[in-house]
Amino acid sequence: MKIGIDARLYGSSAKGIGRYVKELIENLEKTDSKNEYFIFLNRRGFEEYQPQNKNFRKISVNIREYSIFEQILWPRILMSYKLDYVHFPHFNVPLFYFRPFVVTIHDLIHWQHSKEASTKSCILANLKKVIFRMVVRSAVNRAKKIFVVSETIKKELLSEFKISSEKIIVTYEGAYDTKDIFEDSKNINILNRVKSPYLFYVGNAYPHKNLYFLAKSFLSATSQLPEDLYLVLAGRKDYFYEQLEQKIKDLPDNEKIYLLGEVTDQGLSLLYQNALAYVFPSLAEGFGLPGLEAMANNLPVLASEIGPLPEVYGGAALYFDPKNENDLAEKIIKIYQDQKLRESLIAKGREQVKKYSWEKCARETLAVYNSLKK
Repeated sequence: MKIGIDARLYGSSAKGIGRYVKELIENLEKTDSKNEYFIFLNRRGFEEYQPQNKNFRKISVNIREYSIFEQILWPRILMSYKLDYVHFPHFNVPLFYFRPFVVTIHDLIHWQHSKEASTKSCILANLKKVIFRMVVRSAVNRAKKIFVVSETIKKELLSEFKISSEKIIVTYEGAYDTKDIFEDSKNINILNRVKSPYLFYVGNAYPHKNLYFLAKSFLSATSQLPEDLYLVLAGRKDYFYEQLEQKIKDLPDNEKIYLLGEVTDQGLSLLYQNALAYVFPSLAEGFGLPGLEAMANNLPVLASEIGPLPEVYGGAALYFDPKNENDLAEKIIKIYQDQKLRESLIAKGREQVKKYSWEKCARETLAVYNSLKK
């Protein structure tokens, strides 16, 4: 079969979907020697991705995600290759692409919180919401198969759309120990920018990520501790991070909170390895990869008791109510003071991550590709 993969989000600096795309392709290369793959990348991804399997061909297509060109030019390019299937790793499937495809739906956060994740005026935001819903509904209804990253998202899809459960395939993501990969991380001076001990979070600052709640809960906890504790937040500084930064400036003792901006994978590795614990305060998630990667790096995890996080983390995390500041503050104090608890969570985390691997994700994905042969 001739299989296309929309890899425009591919890149070592990409998080979330970008990490999924990168790991899926690299593990498919190790797994499949029969099918022919066409990997479509933007300029940065094209330079970075170096195929290791002769059946994988990379193609440069500089069409920005979520743009009008994605709807008009992108389907023409894809159809010119006469592919048996295209795998779109995100909901943004062109409305006018009429050949068979599969899609990965990582979550329904923007479907459920579409008004939050917009910086536009009301008119543009409403127009954006209408188009977004049209694109998502079209992708879900027309896809031959839908990959999701947790049972929680499968249930949400079945609740929101009139589709068969047999159409939805759960393929969990993977995690790995970054200290074995980034050998030059000792040369990174990022730890000079923060004080220890610190709690850590990495990701974007969308409202549903609940980071202002985290900041307030953290400062409430530190006001009850006899010694200093710090909070480190890492993620690309966009509109939402700038808004968060302004809010934090109005909080007392805000000098205990560091907003580092985007960090390299090497810097991320070092931040994971030197933190006291990882905190995940989100109100909505699809899988929760950062918490799993924290476990892989021997970090105890404090996690919101919502959606897929208990499903993915099991008994390897200390959970809290993401709407109760006192609850999180108490859990922060507990994990700071109780070394035995930290050691127990670290041990449970090491076992929990063994349940997930990118190789398994790729093999399960390939099985679906092969099942769709004409």
